[in-house]
Amino acid sequence: MDLTTLDDIGPWDWPSTTRQELKDALRDRTRTVDERSVAATHAGNIVVMDDEMAALLLEIVASRDEPDRLRARAAVALGPTLQQCDEDGFDESPYSEELVSEDTFSRICATLENVFNDTSNPSMVRRRALEAAVRAPADWHANAIRKAYWMKDGDWKQTAVFCMGYIPGFEQEITQALQSRHEDMQFEAIRAAGAAEIQSAWPLIRDILENPKTDKTTLLAAIEAAESLCPREDSDVIYELTESRDPEIAETAEEALTFINIDDSDFGDDDDFGAESDDEEDEEDEEDFEDDDLEDHETEDDEDEDDEDEEDDGGGEVEQDKSPDKGA
Repeated sequence: MDLTTLDDIGPWDWPSTTRQELKDALRDRTRTVDERSVAATHAGNIVVMDDEMAALLLEIVASRDEPDRLRARAAVALGPTLQQCDEDGFDESPYSEELVSEDTFSRICATLENVFNDTSNPSMVRRRALEAAVRAPADWHANAIRKAYWMKDGDWKQTAVFCMGYIPGFEQEITQALQSRHEDMQFEAIRAAGAAEIQSAWPLIRDILENPKTDKTTLLAAIEAAESLCPREDSDVIYELTESRDPEIAETAEEALTFINIDDSDFGDDDDFGAESDDEEDEEDEEDFEDDDLEDHETEDDEDEDDEDEEDDGGGEVEQDKSPDKGA
């Protein structure tokens, strides 16, 4: 199987042989680094993850004999599993279906910490180990992030900002990074602000959304961050993006609106934001009802008067009453 074809197929539709083929590719050192890196990326998907897959990825991360790029990719691949296990916990019930065992989870955490702390490891491998480790928060993470953030190396600072989205206590640093002139740094800050739900960062995110010079990748990240940050009264900023000529931007904006509890009915024909409140609608309904009653009453009175005139005139022709149209 050409593993690159998996990118075009939803994980739940992968062939039944995919898990084993990924394991074979990770083991096979005769394959190219690119092929094994692709295998490592897909191996991190929870659809194919199990204890054996996690062990293969851990072996690559810890091995100095493996290419740095592959080690880094394998480390990142373990992140989703850590996060899923941390959120779900481990049920002792024999009927529970665990992604990996608790022992495997502990091994992943310990290995990533050791790889990060070993300064003889390549910087790229250590950074990716930290990025994966924070998906299951631990006591040592905050200090590691602070050290990384204050390094002069821009790559380490960028890693630190990414990690801040998973570890609380870095609102000030994330806000500062949002104002960075470096696109990659700002991109990570946007994602971190959204993940950490830093409401005070919304004005900066809004400025990025409204800036016509914002590149597509950054714009998409800002729209996704708006899902957890955008107040309802500012939803028109996102609504305007649903009309983008770029289908990916429009679709992402529409999805964001569902999280903000906004739909098209909240916007008028002129795209002006704001629907009438239920109270206002009820008041209008009551007024229409009263108008209808009044008109009906006036019509009945007129008809009674006409009947009396007809009797007085001895049955002469009477002009038809034309009551006004009823409630709009």
